[in-house]
Amino acid sequence: GDRDRLEALFRRAHTVKGSAGSFGLDRVVAFTHHVETLLDRVREGRLGLPPSLSTLLLKCNDEIRALVELPPAAPEADEDRERRAALVERLRAESGDAAPPAVALPALVGVPAAPPGSR
Repeated sequence: GDRDRLEALFRRAHTVKGSAGSFGLDRVVAFTHHVETLLDRVREGRLGLPPSLSTLLLKCNDEIRALVELPPAAPEADEDRERRAALVERLRAESGDAAPPAVALPALVGVPAAPPGSR
């Protein structure tokens, strides 16, 4: 039923994130983490799955596909980063995981945080 489909969708997002990490696709990992968080909240029953959320997840699927095709060290156009940042903002808002912009910015653009002790 719907529960089985939701579990399968969550597992697929989790697998994409893990596989991307194995290949050094950090932008895919950073973005998919937000998708996975939202799916986990739906799976737990903390959130419903209205059509607007389904539409958001379809847009995220498109974004993940685009990120997978992008070579890891390739520069991105500002519009691509901005589109992804807007999706992450929506994912975080929908999941109840909104953070202040200064904290959320590295995750939005997929830039790794500074190494410990470098600040």
